[in-house]
Amino acid sequence: MKEVKMISLWELILNDEEFKFLDYSHEKMTLQDCWRSYDNRSEQDAVRGLLKKMNVNIVEQDENYEKTQFCGVSLYAPAPKRNLKLAPKRFVENADGKFIPTTSEEQEMLMREHC
Repeated sequence: MKEVKMISLWELILNDEEFKFLDYSHEKMTLQDCWRSYDNRSEQDAVRGLLKKMNVNIVEQDENYEKTQFCGVSLYAPAPKRNLKLAPKRFVENADGKFIPTTSEEQEMLMREHC
């Protein structure tokens, strides 16, 4: 519902002035946005803000933000029925070519290829 403002855990942590952040001394880290949050820019920005506070040098993928097509192994299995019912726009209308059933062996192979 557009009129409801959702705040992610990442945003809460980012705005917590007492949170103690680890220092990764500018280590490079590839950031993978999740398909489930492709349209939640404030959450994506918060994750990047947290990494910056930890002195992580972010390596962006080409498929980032709204272009992401990744969601771990969850897209390699049928969508949960409750999701189809509760969020048909997200999990049916906007999920063409996703939630393709695969075996656990295929899932592992696909994840290895992705990584």
